[in-house]
Amino acid sequence: NLTELIDSITRNEDKDKLLPTLQAVWNNTLPYLKSKSAKNVRSFLASSQLLASMSSFNYMRPIWKKNAMELLWDNSFFKMDIHALKSWLVVIDNLMTNDKTSFKELLARITTSTSTTFSTLITSKEQEYEMRAQYLKRLAFVILSSTRDQYSGQLNEIHERLTENLRLCQAPVIHSQVFTCYRVLLVRMSPHCFVSVWPSMITEMVQILAQIEQHLLTSPSNLASFDEQQRSARDDQLLQLFLAGCKLLETLCILPSGYVPQFQMCKWTFVSPIGSSSNKRIKNNYPPTSTNSNDLFVPYSVRLNQLLNAKYGELSQEDLEIRSISLFNVKTLTSLNELRPFFHALAQQNIEYRHDGIINDDVDILQNGGQQLSSFENSLSSHIGEDLTGSLPLRVAIARIEQSLCVDFAEHWQL
Repeated sequence: NLTELIDSITRNEDKDKLLPTLQAVWNNTLPYLKSKSAKNVRSFLASSQLLASMSSFNYMRPIWKKNAMELLWDNSFFKMDIHALKSWLVVIDNLMTNDKTSFKELLARITTSTSTTFSTLITSKEQEYEMRAQYLKRLAFVILSSTRDQYSGQLNEIHERLTENLRLCQAPVIHSQVFTCYRVLLVRMSPHCFVSVWPSMITEMVQILAQIEQHLLTSPSNLASFDEQQRSARDDQLLQLFLAGCKLLETLCILPSGYVPQFQMCKWTFVSPIGSSSNKRIKNNYPPTSTNSNDLFVPYSVRLNQLLNAKYGELSQEDLEIRSISLFNVKTLTSLNELRPFFHALAQQNIEYRHDGIINDDVDILQNGGQQLSSFENSLSSHIGEDLTGSLPLRVAIARIEQSLCVDFAEHWQL
């Protein structure tokens, strides 16, 4: 790399003399960082890697700092692929870590009070919501670029910005970015640090799952807009909000059991901790009717799995084999049908069976013959989603969550 080569062959007292040369190189590199077109992909990646290398040397900071900050606030900042995005994580980390005022400026922009200057920049509520969402997205990106607990001292301010936007801006596009912030906090803050964040986090997740449930309980005519090409913009935003809420639930499930003790205390709300005999009672009592008992609490994963099966049909053996249960690589949700494998895995997570293949107390499967039982076992062991049980090592779990966040941050290139 050019900057590393220059730094290694130059004596300390001579490094400042090379700044004009580096400035000339930077001036020729900057146009490639500003061009967000598909034909510029390779040049943008190379330029991003050069900038990431430059940002590692503090004496080169005057060359790139101002332009990097301007690029961060540019509307097209996230239009890049994942490879370039990872270089920018290095850049933003070096930008914020060595300049305490940069992060304060970011927090100052995420304000719920509409100043006169802010009002002149927007012409509609939709534009205001989109601007707020973009600020929250940058906040999440900056925190993701940091080291563990780097911003723990500012967590109260971060939480305040999130809760204010949730309370005052009832817009799906804003709520989606708040969920992204929650996921980033889970991998960049120690569990004891975000104790104060937990109540609002869990409340918002419950509300989103309840909204999904309500939409599935709605008559087909009212729900049809989610499954047709003529959806409104708000329908698309609502689907993305549902996806964001489900990704937060997956994030909590994939982290090692006990890592987030607050989640362990209320996990029963989302995933059944009980065996298959109780699951059968749940199946017979949900959705509740006037003829069955509704005093048994039904975890959200079981509720939504039952409703998705009722609307779209149960997943076939082929579906279980080819469809991923994880939502981490899903960029855009186009139908609630795409949530089926995820909730199926969560709903089936705690079905108990002995090593000899006999289900403990679900005799219905035995009545269909040994061949179907064997097929059931294979699909169960392969597709229940062991990753969702909290069995992964912390390092592996965090790496997967980080990769999924990069998928969410990266936006499509302009053609």
